Amino acid sequence: MQQRQQCQQTQAPFSFKAVACKGTIGYAPSLSAFRGEQGLAATSAFSRPSQLGACQRKHSWVPKPVNWRLLYSEYHSLLDNWRSGQCRVDRWESAHQESIYTLQFDRRNRLFTGSRDNTVKVWHLSEAGSQLTPLATLRGHTGSVLTLHAEGSMLVTGSSDSDVCVWSTDTYTIRQRLAHPDAVLSLRFNDRWLATACKDGVVRVWRRKQQAFAEPFELEGHAVAINAVHLHGDTLVSASGDRTIRVWDLAARSCTMTLAGHARGVACVDFDGAYIVSGSSDRTIRIWNATTGRCERTISSAHSDLVRTVMLNRNMDVMVSGSYDETIKIWRLSTGALIHKIKNVHTSRVFKLMFDRSRIVSCSHDRSISIIDFAAELPHARLLL
Repeated sequence: MQQRQQCQQTQAPFSFKAVACKGTIGYAPSLSAFRGEQGLAATSAFSRPSQLGACQRKHSWVPKPVNWRLLYSEYHSLLDNWRSGQCRVDRWESAHQESIYTLQFDRRNRLFTGSRDNTVKVWHLSEAGSQLTPLATLRGHTGSVLTLHAEGSMLVTGSSDSDVCVWSTDTYTIRQRLAHPDAVLSLRFNDRWLATACKDGVVRVWRRKQQAFAEPFELEGHAVAINAVHLHGDTLVSASGDRTIRVWDLAARSCTMTLAGHARGVACVDFDGAYIVSGSSDRTIRIWNATTGRCERTISSAHSDLVRTVMLNRNMDVMVSGSYDETIKIWRLSTGALIHKIKNVHTSRVFKLMFDRSRIVSCSHDRSISIIDFAAELPHARLLL
């Protein structure tokens, strides 16, 4: 069942460049805010006669001119919504039969969720954010689905049944199954590696061979369970209940840094190549320089309970966190200042969230999926994202 409410947040500066790249009048962003570029630079896909002629031959119709004034206006309205806190919350209750531990959405508007009911569900998330349509239910695990990661036509899931399943999202079938000695708590992959975090405190890494993984090796160093991993190129970051974060060079198979500072176990981590953000059961969030290993900022009492999920976006200068205290908070990454606290999105512990420039999607122990939508009344603004 879907529920809807209004909420309020604040503040996230962005800038963009729009170009025609999606069909005949689509757009793609240039994430330039972090580089300090400002303003709008846009060109029509049909600004030259040769392009217009090609379109006419292919489609046998002439597209209408792009209304750049409208797009520019709606884009800035989106920025104002982040600053003023104007948003809409859509909630789908009982999206799974049990708690939903993990999720991810992609640019194709596919949403993947994993649950204590042992299933993975695939959904279509509408452009407007107001509809969530089930596409498939994947059954391959005999335990809770604790973690997942999807890219392109590949989905990888990890479970308390100690297995990792590699799926095709074209056929929704299992391509490969990788056994572990204990529950798999987190995983990430890229075009070179798959890294899994296990309850036994060992990181296991596989080399990617097209649509499968081979040649595994182990990285040891943590004293207890590894709760989260994140991967960027050949660099892996792992976060553990032993209160430390380790940075690994996968090519060299060695630990390059150990980051200590949390007073209790580290529950979550995000990493973009330059910065690491971590959340802990000590209720703090820490922002680390990934090059020097220095903790640049600590947000004390970030939540009133364990910080379970965190994500950063430097281009937006935004960090979002979710907690066992049932709230989601939006922070200014550069200063650590609280932009807004979002209440009444979930009725129990927040387990996972993900956001882009228009919305935050989260899941919870309450079995619901929530979408906090800043572009709900701006149908054209999403074309610029």
